[in-house]
Amino acid sequence: MKQHFVKNLTYLIPTFGIINFFVFYYVATLYYPGGWETNRDVEGFSWVHNYSCTLLDPYGYNGKLNTGRVPAMIASASLCIGIGSFFYLFPRYFEMRKFWKICVQTVGVLSMIFMFFLFTDLHDKLLNTAGILGGIAIIGTMVALRRNKSFPQLWMGAISIFLLIVNGYMYYSNVYIEYLPLIQKFSLLIVFTWFIHVNLLFLRLKER
Repeated sequence: MKQHFVKNLTYLIPTFGIINFFVFYYVATLYYPGGWETNRDVEGFSWVHNYSCTLLDPYGYNGKLNTGRVPAMIASASLCIGIGSFFYLFPRYFEMRKFWKICVQTVGVLSMIFMFFLFTDLHDKLLNTAGILGGIAIIGTMVALRRNKSFPQLWMGAISIFLLIVNGYMYYSNVYIEYLPLIQKFSLLIVFTWFIHVNLLFLRLKER
């Protein structure tokens, strides 16, 4: 019984990683000193004006030391482990062609390796690379979801990709850029919920 319980936990590493991210991300917001690009004098983290990655900066926009950086880095590491393990485990439970299996596992894990180093000065380049690789891996999972006739998860995945594209368009075009920090958080919530939703299918399909 205990062995079965432990084995079930391994199926849910992606979900545990994402939940751990949410916990430490919230803790990081409590310790962020304050400020954003257009208003550097305020105190605290703004869910409307601050980007998620701001929590990884060594200093807040107000010039004070960001004591929330450590929990933010723990949150980032948890997320990368969670989603990286999702892409690695996914082909074990869904019927996939060899090309997509290799693609999802290799490209998906690579995307999370790049994502882990967002706290460095190469933030934008790493984010772009991780975004492209992650998008390819997500498309691969959607191909498998369609073959498996998991249509609710398939449509939710399509919505996730659409939201990621919208975020990228707003960032590079500066269209409604003032709303992007809030839209970013909403989009990430949808995307991470999709990962958890698909991950829960692992338990149903594990006996295949």
